Amino acid sequence: MVERDPQAADAETALNVGMAAERTWLAWWRTALVATAGALGVGRLAPRLLHAAPAPYVVLGCCYVVLALALLIVGSAAIMRLPGRLSAARPRRSPRPQSPFSPSAVWFLQR
Repeated sequence: MVERDPQAADAETALNVGMAAERTWLAWWRTALVATAGALGVGRLAPRLLHAAPAPYVVLGCCYVVLALALLIVGSAAIMRLPGRLSAARPRRSPRPQSPFSPSAVWFLQR
């Protein structure tokens, strides 16, 4: 059995969590961009293509703009809260004495 260094494992875990948070943040941005494209499509293109009154489509397009802004705000707030949540969730390790049966002690005794 290979014993891993706890600090290296913590650094690796922090890196993985950071990359996952970045992917989530980018997903919020992608969704906001799609909502913005939907706002332009519904508010500007739909009335012209359907030869209809533009007022209801403009209102619906504005609703999509509000949705896009809300997605950007919520995604940004989530990424800003991440460092505080990571430090609060990190377990505090106290130094513990090596057990005589730990893998490193067994290896040392075999030499």
